[in-house]
Amino acid sequence: MRYCYVATAIRWMLTGDAHEERGDDDIDVEKLVGHLRAGQTYDGGISESAQHEAHAGYTYCAIASLSLLDRLPKRPSSQPTESPSSNPSLAGLTNLPETIRWLALRQTSYHEEAEENENGQEEVASDHHFVPNVDSTFVGFNGRCNKRVDTCYCFWVGASLNMLGFPNVINKDGSRRFLFEKTQHMIGGFGKTPGDPPDIYHSYLGLAALAVLKEPGIKELDSALCISLDAKKDIERLRKVALVPSRTYWVHGYSFKVREDSPEFGEKMAMDEGPPKGLIDAFEGVKITG
Repeated sequence: MRYCYVATAIRWMLTGDAHEERGDDDIDVEKLVGHLRAGQTYDGGISESAQHEAHAGYTYCAIASLSLLDRLPKRPSSQPTESPSSNPSLAGLTNLPETIRWLALRQTSYHEEAEENENGQEEVASDHHFVPNVDSTFVGFNGRCNKRVDTCYCFWVGASLNMLGFPNVINKDGSRRFLFEKTQHMIGGFGKTPGDPPDIYHSYLGLAALAVLKEPGIKELDSALCISLDAKKDIERLRKVALVPSRTYWVHGYSFKVREDSPEFGEKMAMDEGPPKGLIDAFEGVKITG
């Protein structure tokens, strides 16, 4: 799933929707979507295969890949009226309601570990993994059933629900309090779990999770790419520049290139004298294969 995500993200960065405009595909999208579907497990989550345990990180990678391929399933209220046979494209998820449910159940009430009493027994459990949202004061997220809360899953789960169009499933206030009051460190940044020292990975994803929650003062985020909308616009601008074809023209035996969008394109191409005869003769009879 991780490699599928890397491939679709790089593909989007390099080509955007250009392959659709040309009417061709650089990869077999249907087989890729089929592979992503095959990873959905009985409980709605996604793993490396349907026989493995569902994992929030893999679920995010699959959903983000489908988003970048423009193959996410539509919400029930926006389903097309035509029959399924009229649309040959394979739907991205086998069971959307179960996926939403599985992601929602990754929310976990967090409680501090209590000091041992005189009898050597803890008075308060550390994490109530088995009952989500028993107490909504601090709400973290885990990546699998019965696992501890972790800062990064606030993003993996929150962004997945956001891409699917169900951001309100998240307990936003409880999640915000968990990030700011439990995993944000006094020296700055975010740690993996409450009390852990901060690191770059969890600091970035902690901020990304807050961006998904629309935290004031944090740039808007693209959930599929995990970058700010400003950064996404920069990539689109650079891609647009990079995809403009260039043409070669020859003057006095020297070759030059000019972009087709250059104001001087017509003038430069009018100067083209073609490659020198000696160069043409040197390559005569040479078969060049693509």
